Amino acid sequence: MREYKSLSTRIICLVFLFGAATHAQEVYVPLNSPVYDYLSRLSIKGVISLHDEVTPYSRMYIASRLRETRERSDLLNSVEKDQLQWYEEEFHFELDPRKNLVPARAYVYGYNDSIFQVKVNPIAGYGVNSTGPAFGEKRWWGGYVYGTYSNSFAAHLDFRDNAESGDNIDSAKAFSPVRGYWINKGSPNGKEIEYSDVKGSIALSWNWGTVSLIKDDIRWGHGTFGQLILSDKPPSYPQLRLTLNPTPWLRFYYMHGWLSSMVYDSAMFYQIALSPDRGPIYRKSYIGKYIAANLLSVNPREWIDLSLGNSVVYTGPSIRPEYLIPFLLYKFQDHNAGRDNDAGNNGQLFVDVSVKYPVKWNSYFTLFVDNLDLTQLLHQQYENAQIGFTLGLKRIDCVVENLDFIAEYTRILPWVYEHYIPTEDFKHLNYPLGDWIGQNADQLRIQLNYVPIYKTTLSAYTELIRKGGLLDVYYYAYELDAGQPFLYGPVRREFDVGIEGTHEVYHDLTVSADVRYSSISDQDSLRTQKFLLGKKVSFGLSVSYGL
Repeated sequence: MREYKSLSTRIICLVFLFGAATHAQEVYVPLNSPVYDYLSRLSIKGVISLHDEVTPYSRMYIASRLRETRERSDLLNSVEKDQLQWYEEEFHFELDPRKNLVPARAYVYGYNDSIFQVKVNPIAGYGVNSTGPAFGEKRWWGGYVYGTYSNSFAAHLDFRDNAESGDNIDSAKAFSPVRGYWINKGSPNGKEIEYSDVKGSIALSWNWGTVSLIKDDIRWGHGTFGQLILSDKPPSYPQLRLTLNPTPWLRFYYMHGWLSSMVYDSAMFYQIALSPDRGPIYRKSYIGKYIAANLLSVNPREWIDLSLGNSVVYTGPSIRPEYLIPFLLYKFQDHNAGRDNDAGNNGQLFVDVSVKYPVKWNSYFTLFVDNLDLTQLLHQQYENAQIGFTLGLKRIDCVVENLDFIAEYTRILPWVYEHYIPTEDFKHLNYPLGDWIGQNADQLRIQLNYVPIYKTTLSAYTELIRKGGLLDVYYYAYELDAGQPFLYGPVRREFDVGIEGTHEVYHDLTVSADVRYSSISDQDSLRTQKFLLGKKVSFGLSVSYGL
């Protein structure tokens, strides 16, 4: 075990020593920044080129897209021109200050000279919400710091402490698009919870690539309301990332992550004290759990992105060195390692396609393959296929300027993301690494987005979500010749209609409001909290500073 740890440490150190002699720096922008929607719209309109199969973007990459937008600003309408100036203020220091005549946004503390810069901002927010007669509130505080040195080093820290209270707390967030968390404190009556979120990174880059050691959110694959491959549903986890862009038409992404299995390793228990009744108190450890994944993306034409990748979730006392090879076919590695199903790992394959043609249209498709037996397919036996897919369509400037239409459907068949070895499911802290709806579920959502003025966004949507049951994975998914039908029970059904609005008063200072009508039924009496069931009207209002 020590040999493996020593080898992995040396490899990671060598990667960063290689990056130390490079000529650029990267700081990643939080995924909830409105700049992502802005750049996506411009790319669909054909104003800029944008590689959006993997996010988050770095500040330097966003600045390069803003420079391209400025060069083609004659293609923008009045609201988009105002938005451009707004984001040029936000990314003033990443743009050339000598050419960027737009004043820089203010920070609580900021310093920059010819080789060094650091920016510091607080994070704070307060919100109230209701679900039918149940009322709740949420508050959070923290801070965000990022800095760069010369053109070779960048780092950031993002910390926030959260508290929720009230009668409508969804503490587990097990079936919700809201990011999951590990609850570190809660009241006995379940009406108060507290949890923290800490993210950070160090990154080094050169002209055609970036390497980073990072604990932050990540998304792989196209999807507006969820991502099948990798999403920001689970809490952030440490990752070693590598991004290569040797030509304008080819990109390669790799990541190795350290996950939490939530399964105790009893062999590692040891006594640390005695309880008041003289019983032993043990120090406990979880079984090690890791993920390695890669994605190759190409552009046969400027308006099409084709991506193909694979991943593996594996366990052990230490990381396996072969999974530090970025270009490996991980799903088939066990075939060369003498490992059968009970000693092997959990591999996946995935495909992602995005077509931005004709102008103002974007269609996209993602296929996630967890398990697929070609022999059974040839015999037209589809019951044990474990796949998920997303189909999406966007239309920019639909009917009127700045009104966008989005339709998206996702279906995930039974057992996807699951595994009969609990330490090898496609999860972190029991949250799926992919789409939040999980296995045996589907979602259809139609949404309209409208930007009446450059700092305000309005949305109206309707959606239908169905969720089936989860039987014993080993027996039903692997032992029986016949699988279970899609949406086998117990079934949860949800229908939503809602409107949302956000207004950015100043950079990072945002006011948000929403209202939603929902109708939810669930045949499983323990899965959905009672305050959510039935026909309910929900309201929410929040004020926040910091993304």
